[in-house]
Amino acid sequence: MVMTFGENQNKADTSRLFFHTKRSLANGRAQMQRYLEIFGDVVSNFFPGCCNVQRIIHARVPIIKFQQELVNVECDLSMRSLSGVYMSELLYLYSEMDVRVRPLVFTVLKWAKRSCLTNEIPGKWITNFSLILMVVFFLQNRPEPVLPSMGTLQTLAGPCDARFTDDIDCTFLRDLRRFPKMQNTETLDELLMEFFSFYARFNFKTRGFSLVSGKQVNKMDSSPLYIQNPLETSLNVSKNVSSDEVARICDQLKTALWTMETMSKRNSLKPWGLLKLFNVEFDVNSGQMKKTFSRKCYDQRTKTKRHVKGQGLGRKIRT
Repeated sequence: MVMTFGENQNKADTSRLFFHTKRSLANGRAQMQRYLEIFGDVVSNFFPGCCNVQRIIHARVPIIKFQQELVNVECDLSMRSLSGVYMSELLYLYSEMDVRVRPLVFTVLKWAKRSCLTNEIPGKWITNFSLILMVVFFLQNRPEPVLPSMGTLQTLAGPCDARFTDDIDCTFLRDLRRFPKMQNTETLDELLMEFFSFYARFNFKTRGFSLVSGKQVNKMDSSPLYIQNPLETSLNVSKNVSSDEVARICDQLKTALWTMETMSKRNSLKPWGLLKLFNVEFDVNSGQMKKTFSRKCYDQRTKTKRHVKGQGLGRKIRT
């Protein structure tokens, strides 16, 4: 938990909330896992609006995931480290740098969900976090970049931007008024098509992504997918993704690129563009988009099926 005390306190200064407890376990990590288990029970049973509580306590950074229905927000709660807070701050800054970032990220995440590439249950598939970093890396690599590298933000940082947690340097520029506006003028549909094209041609076997340099790097480990953590550069945030899932990602990227290329123009009253990409049909008589997406994704390795059901958009289109 991070709390700021005092109305007149500098916004850059934060105070961590510490508390004392009885130490019942010799191992500090086991103690933290136990605390998270207890707190997960409290959230599940007593916090109004909190549901879908998941206790991911055996991860490298143990967390509690839950959804707050009253405000429709998904939450990750961890103990001890502030690196997750600073990572969220970094992604927020990237989203504020250009108005195209958020809708592009939303579209890619929606496409991944519709293509059964992501799952709410932790496993060997790619996460939304990794996909967001892939979008940021792509935007760093346009001929005229849309977003700067993390290294650029670190170079431009001032003394008031200095942040450290658990020996991790989380210093980067936080005042966007000191950052020059980028000159890229590509439209959202051009960026989306180029996103699919960029990764459909990417060499996932030997190359990885570094948001710090904004360039491709040689893999530092044998993981099928390598995405360097921007703050903890020795870590691969996509180490959980299996080779089978990487192959499926590549197949879906090529399919999406083909769909966008062949359906880039209106073709009578048939679905086109994003409607085709998301497998959504348009009812001309009612003026509504129908939920037609409902299929089961078959996992070859575990011999299990993941059921993914589309949400009805149900919005009238004004013409």
